[in-house]
Amino acid sequence: MTTYNLTNIFAANSTQDLMTTVSADLTGGLLGILIIVAIFIILFMAFSFYSVAAAFMVSSFLTTTIAGLAWYFGLIPMLVIIVLMSMLVISIFMVMFTNR
Repeated sequence: MTTYNLTNIFAANSTQDLMTTVSADLTGGLLGILIIVAIFIILFMAFSFYSVAAAFMVSSFLTTTIAGLAWYFGLIPMLVIIVLMSMLVISIFMVMFTNR
């Protein structure tokens, strides 16, 4: 028979500590990234009554803002912020050139 160590080895005294522990230790940093992707998809679909370029720009901006907070709390790496910033710049150019 196998015995398991069921003691709490994580210091999760607050919600931020709990989310950081789950994101970093249990899922290898994927939890924060998956939450950001889900937020982007939900926002893109919520703003789908605009044109595709405008919906992409608004959802990219809001997702970048939310990702900045998630990065501040240690849920996502800086690479995600860089990818979202490049998406935001691309979407701004899409809006500028499609409205001509």
